Amino acid sequence: MTVSTDILEKLFTAFSEFVATMDKQPFTTFNASSLVDKTENYKYSVYEEARENLGNKWWRTEDIGTGKIQQAVNAAIKTRVYHSFEMVDNNLVDWRKKDEFSKRAKSKNLETIFFNFYKSKIKDSEAFNQLVNEGLSYQFVAYLYFIKDSNRFLPISQERFDKIFQRIGLSHFETSGKVSWDNYTTFNDVIKQVRNFLRTKDINSTLLDAHSFLWILGNQMEQSRFVSRITPP
Repeated sequence: MTVSTDILEKLFTAFSEFVATMDKQPFTTFNASSLVDKTENYKYSVYEEARENLGNKWWRTEDIGTGKIQQAVNAAIKTRVYHSFEMVDNNLVDWRKKDEFSKRAKSKNLETIFFNFYKSKIKDSEAFNQLVNEGLSYQFVAYLYFIKDSNRFLPISQERFDKIFQRIGLSHFETSGKVSWDNYTTFNDVIKQVRNFLRTKDINSTLLDAHSFLWILGNQMEQSRFVSRITPP
């Protein structure tokens, strides 16, 4: 599945104009934009804080079944961070899913999956299927992958991203109701293509920057006068 660079070029032009309007100065890099920092870059802080709370490098096999590993994962999910001079909630997972997880009884099977996944003792594809079979939602599982490695994996909001994918000319690709390793792999691959394009504009663009670029296109710009400029040809 290939994203059209012609479409991305037009979208980036509109994006740059939008950010310049909001920042009151030309867009140069993702790091330099006040809008991107205030509305999107909290995800970097969430990742760092979640990694700290997860503490998986300290896990031992004897912790499996004690509840310690589930508590660590729960702490990583409920992360609140101080960003842009204010406390920001981790909204990358629906609060109801967070509550459901926090109320789960300790499970040796689930902790075994977490241990093997974060210690890379099983394939990522295998862990994905095991986590889904434990009743965890697509969004929840994607977040678990994101906090394992943000250079490879991203959080997901299925319905919103399905609309965003339509904007970039991928109306045939959907994530809602399509939970699978292949679907999640394609989701990440699409955004990696966007990141590669963005590196022609800002060489330091990251996978999270590409995620933020798309999110701004499908949200802030969707709700503004710039919406007419982001309709695919």
